[in-house]
Amino acid sequence: MNQAKFLFVVLLLITAFSSVACSETGFADSSQSSFINSNKPDIVFELGIIGAMDIETAHIKEKMDVFSKSTIGGRIFYEGSVEGVSVVVVTCGIGKVNAAMTTQILISLYNVKSVIMTGVAGGLGPNLKYGDLVIAEDVVQHDYTRIYDDSMEPGRIKVMKKGKGSNVKSFPCDKKLQRQLLSAAESIDFSGRTPLSGDDPTLWSGRIVSGDQFIGSSKMHQWLIEHFDPLAVDMETAAVGHVCLSFHIPFAAIRGISDLSSSTSVVHYHVNKGRGALHAQQVVLSLLYKRANSISP
Repeated sequence: MNQAKFLFVVLLLITAFSSVACSETGFADSSQSSFINSNKPDIVFELGIIGAMDIETAHIKEKMDVFSKSTIGGRIFYEGSVEGVSVVVVTCGIGKVNAAMTTQILISLYNVKSVIMTGVAGGLGPNLKYGDLVIAEDVVQHDYTRIYDDSMEPGRIKVMKKGKGSNVKSFPCDKKLQRQLLSAAESIDFSGRTPLSGDDPTLWSGRIVSGDQFIGSSKMHQWLIEHFDPLAVDMETAAVGHVCLSFHIPFAAIRGISDLSSSTSVVHYHVNKGRGALHAQQVVLSLLYKRANSISP
């Protein structure tokens, strides 16, 4: 056997072994492979909607007309519409990497015109209460830091431009989408909508910070306020903003407050996450209903 034939046989064996390994570990997915290998869909979706957990997307999925589902990278993308407005809704998983991967798929494979992140967050503003809503003006990765023996300082985030890293202080949200979320929230009468609604939420606009950390520390709470002056903290939004900024896709975020980022956060989070997640989704749906009314004949 000459060298070329030998290398060809080795390549076939490696390919076969990789296929078996993927199948046995559960990472192979026929729908994923067929979707990724196909062309981009002809339809341009008006909005990609991301939540980290099922509780943060379930209410929207209940209200949408789903015409297709695709599993890509372990995530299920629900393709459909709400009152005629085309949307893709997906649960990305907790954390910045999961959020960034999912955002990239929405942009590259679904041609979404814009992206909204919805879900819950820990409150950092002095007057926030459980169930309140925060619409992001800009987002920052708070765990992009320099750590020394006796201190921790925010680092300088870099965005790639023309092959080189460029420093940015934060990722700004789209002004138009912010106004639409604000208008949608102001049009809702939350009182008595569901047993989960509780007191009417107060609406806030400001900075949201994100990191791969659940904040259950009063000391970290204070550090975030001192360095970033944010209203809320979560684990995904800044990653979504980073990807959207890189690809010039309009982006916005709304978060319902589930806890106050303190030593009692774990308890309050589990009690209040349903209320916060529901309030945020109600606003996103209100935005979609307003868009539908604006384009109806």
